[in-house]
Amino acid sequence: YERFQSEGDFTYLDDMGTTHNPSDDRIETRENNDFASNSLFLKMTFDPDERTRISASNVFFNKGQGIPGLGSRTSLTARLETWRDMVSVTAERDFASAPGLFGHADLFFDFLNSQFSDPQGNIGVGGPQDNDDNTYRGGLNGRLSYAWGSHQILRFFAAGRGEFYLPDNRTATPPGGPHSRRYTVAAGAEDEIKFFSERLVVVPSLRLTSLFNDLVNQLPQSPSVVLSTNRRSDYQLSAKLGLKARLVSELYFKGNFYRGFRNPSFSELFGNRGTIVGNPELRPEEALNFDAGLAYHYKGDELAADAEATYFRNDVRARIQYVQTSQFTVRPQNVGRALIQGAELSARLSFGTRFGAYASYTFEDARNTGGSPATEGKAIPGRPRHELASGANWKEVWLPWLSTRLFADLNFISGNYLDTQNLIRVNSRTLLAAGLTASFVDAVSVTFTVKNILNDRIEDVVGYPLPGRSYWGTIELRI
Repeated sequence: YERFQSEGDFTYLDDMGTTHNPSDDRIETRENNDFASNSLFLKMTFDPDERTRISASNVFFNKGQGIPGLGSRTSLTARLETWRDMVSVTAERDFASAPGLFGHADLFFDFLNSQFSDPQGNIGVGGPQDNDDNTYRGGLNGRLSYAWGSHQILRFFAAGRGEFYLPDNRTATPPGGPHSRRYTVAAGAEDEIKFFSERLVVVPSLRLTSLFNDLVNQLPQSPSVVLSTNRRSDYQLSAKLGLKARLVSELYFKGNFYRGFRNPSFSELFGNRGTIVGNPELRPEEALNFDAGLAYHYKGDELAADAEATYFRNDVRARIQYVQTSQFTVRPQNVGRALIQGAELSARLSFGTRFGAYASYTFEDARNTGGSPATEGKAIPGRPRHELASGANWKEVWLPWLSTRLFADLNFISGNYLDTQNLIRVNSRTLLAAGLTASFVDAVSVTFTVKNILNDRIEDVVGYPLPGRSYWGTIELRI
């Protein structure tokens, strides 16, 4: 069980809606930004015999929060309440009659309730709202894998799911509107082939997905008013080729070539009627991705080190991207065609159980290549060009029942744009955090953390103001 709660009343830099005029900027206190969330995870496992395992799990989540909006003008009354429950039953079987054959089946059901209240019409589109929207999702997945000797593993899978969206705005007459639904059926296969005593591993895979849409674009303040419909069916063939080769000692080459799709989620299609405005007319992303790089792994008696360097190139059609559409809202849109390429560098070092450190850097050049004169060559919104994450920690065992861990983390994210024409920009942000954890008899941990030590006045990648210097305390009990 976990509970998080905050008043969210931090101070932030308010530009008063005049980005290019810093003379009227002032420090304000964030209002209507409180939240409280609860989550509960339950799992039960049963083994009827030594080759079979059955497990059931339930994840419950609830969050109530104020919705102040994105920009300088804030709402003092808009609220969002979210309820979610996910249930799954899993069965796994190692077949004695067919050595090397392993089966896995998963049955799941997911319920999401979103209650958004905006009595003054400050946040949402089109006036006051009192929404009570429900989303249902359920399906069945099945997988089979077969170890063919020591050099090959064959995998097969099939899956089906249904998703249903039922909107309700209690300020409208009638309050409800047409339901939206989407059915997905998929099947695929993968072959993992090992050559030269596993010095070379090749993994080709193929996936066929069929989507059947019946989606309705409704007027937020009156769900019964239909703006447009999406009854398009999509048939998608995805393929991937993975390669891993051991060059010398612990130095490896890794590469992947992938052609596939990403279908919009229901949160992108329908939003939360609050800050995120849905877009039921979204089309699936189609991507042609390539990455290749080197990886080095070393493990000694005390010292362990890992380092990787990777180049990536993604050519994406109909990319789904959140774009700021007002001072209060963002909306996912297909941004045409995008070319995203760059490099990732990462390293991790540990010395025994006392010292550990990590660092990663990503350079990403994400450009719109859709051909539109207004956006051609422009940076993709919400995609920083440089990102750096690093940190270190030191652990000391003082007594058999007492240990401490001192840690620090540094994150840098360069500025990025919020709109497709690169007119609205979020500045770069540097976040430094440090803290101390004390553990007692491996059952109780107390952590104190200072975040954003530099008190940088920042916004996230969609323009939402973030806290300055803040102090966090956590108590964890393990039973």
